[in-house]
Amino acid sequence: LHAETNDDVKSAAKFYTESLAIDKTNTELLQASFSNLYASGRIITAAEIAQQAESLNFNLRMGIEPALAIAVRDADWEAVLALSENAMIEGSSQHLGFLFRSWAMYSLGQNSAAINVLEMLSKLLDEQGYSESNIVNLFIAQLFILQNNNPLALTQLSKIPLDKTSDHELIIATAEAYALAGKIHIAKKLALNLSSNYNQEEVSSWLEHRT
Repeated sequence: LHAETNDDVKSAAKFYTESLAIDKTNTELLQASFSNLYASGRIITAAEIAQQAESLNFNLRMGIEPALAIAVRDADWEAVLALSENAMIEGSSQHLGFLFRSWAMYSLGQNSAAINVLEMLSKLLDEQGYSESNIVNLFIAQLFILQNNNPLALTQLSKIPLDKTSDHELIIATAEAYALAGKIHIAKKLALNLSSNYNQEEVSSWLEHRT
């Protein structure tokens, strides 16, 4: 609760996820863990939590996001198209809706349409004052990882420049993606950009468990 109150999403996500390791059926922990993982950009881990909640017949209070995350992981592209259409008009899910819709179209062979959707997202992010490249590249990389296409995932991740001035949540999410793609040495190197508030031994251990 302290972590959430202070907007330390990463710390909150870590706390709730570790708590779930002790109590895997606690619905409040499932809800909180999913929310914080999703907010910090860790879609793959959030999808795992969503699937765990689904196995307990518990509906997460996050609109269509859990269903969308699971549909992407299961490569149910028709479901992704249907869900992403709604996500694109929801404030909290809007950007992900565009990304997932583009990915679904690409996977269904609709390459030109997929590019058009990404171009629409890029324009929208510019209009909203976001620096779109890092966000887009990270999520596309995670989608490639979900498809076990690590070479293309690494290509996307290589487009994300990170240093000690970078957003810590972006560093953590990108490092995790590298670990999931089998590049633990790069993941650990990126983690060195985190501030001294982070315990490097704990971060390194966590990344190793994500390989």
